[in-house]
Amino acid sequence: MRRLRERLVELEFLRARVDELRAENHLLHDARRELEDQLASRDRDVTSLGQLGRELARYKQLLQQASEVDDNGNVFISDLCPIRPPHRQLGMYAGIHERKIQGYAHTQ
Repeated sequence: MRRLRERLVELEFLRARVDELRAENHLLHDARRELEDQLASRDRDVTSLGQLGRELARYKQLLQQASEVDDNGNVFISDLCPIRPPHRQLGMYAGIHERKIQGYAHTQ
């Protein structure tokens, strides 16, 4: 009889342990699903970032192809708006560039 009680106590312990392991397993599966979702999101972000990088390189190449340098080293962009808005003027050469660009606009 004593042995039977010991087995019963052992069985109850094992049942409780199995329940704990099931709950832990459920938490681990939830965490795994969440991490897989985050990984998929990051993969989409990386793919998007790669596409944006290629697009940026393409636009830089187009800008370089469209720019012209005069004898004084001033850069002009062809086939774009010939006059920059005043808030876009930067540096001490902005006024010089503006006059040259405005002169360019009047010749067209």
